[in-house]
Amino acid sequence: MLPLPPRAGGQRGDILSFLPLFCLPSQERFPLLWRKGVAVFLGKDGRFLFLRVYSMSHRVKRFISPGGWFAMYYPQEWNEFDGGEGTFLFYNPEQWNGNFRISAYRDGQSDYGAKFVEQELADNPTAVRRRVGKWMCAYSCEEFVENGQQYDSHFWLLDGGDTGIECSFTVLHGTPGEVGAAIVASIEVRPIGSKVPAEVIPLRLSEMYAIEEACDHVTLLLKKKLSANLQVGEGDLENLQRLVESQTLSAKKREHWMALGIVLCAIFANEVEGVEWCTLVDGNREVPVLQCPSTRLVADPMKLFWSKVRNGEPCNVFDAYDRLSDILPGKTTFEEE
Repeated sequence: MLPLPPRAGGQRGDILSFLPLFCLPSQERFPLLWRKGVAVFLGKDGRFLFLRVYSMSHRVKRFISPGGWFAMYYPQEWNEFDGGEGTFLFYNPEQWNGNFRISAYRDGQSDYGAKFVEQELADNPTAVRRRVGKWMCAYSCEEFVENGQQYDSHFWLLDGGDTGIECSFTVLHGTPGEVGAAIVASIEVRPIGSKVPAEVIPLRLSEMYAIEEACDHVTLLLKKKLSANLQVGEGDLENLQRLVESQTLSAKKREHWMALGIVLCAIFANEVEGVEWCTLVDGNREVPVLQCPSTRLVADPMKLFWSKVRNGEPCNVFDAYDRLSDILPGKTTFEEE
């Protein structure tokens, strides 16, 4: 898909400034009226909030950056793709309507974000101050041509206190940048050292790679010890149990047991309908987990084996696999056992 072009001179465009519904705090999501793209809400303090809304039928996904520097929402139909080191790329792979890229920067100074924005305003003659939701941004729009097609790239730089955020939204020339602006408006910057509740969000690219690495790791162990391949199906369970009994997996190596738990979840996901991979963000833990959307219950691969190993308890692959069905409708949660 279309790569982000190098920064270059161009004409400044215009965008919509608004706060979308989906970036409101949960306690303020009490709609009273919808009319002509304006939502009226009753806030937690009893005030009426009049908000211009991007799309009243717009479904979104939540993204939290690795390390928890920032969080945001993006359209349900979009996916995350490899944007290069330090950059996160999102777009709709089925019906392309723009590339959204976001990067975050820090240097340990509490006013880094303010300097980040002021530097852009000083260096870029096309940049102007523009409010998008709660953010006062340095905004600019640049035009370029690729393969005979003309595009516009909208840029927003945000002052996140100790964090500088740079966003770009590249679309066909003349296409409004409102989708990108809606994402920008939803951004939440998390100060250094802040603690936030654990969240389960759609599977990120980093955890997708972790799943692949876990399968590769267990495949190597199976080949080395049992001369067997991993098929990621229920037929693997017997070999995985033999691997556990062989004591190849050291009780001191957490990564072995975590990989085994991920592989067991991968097998379950392949065999059972109605479950999907997600990312658990919980303090320093950012790991893939399996969730049943209809129950919202989650199976954490770490709890399948490593939690038992570190307590000196025996592990059984077949028992752990059976426990995964606890996230399905009509079953109990792990915590209730």
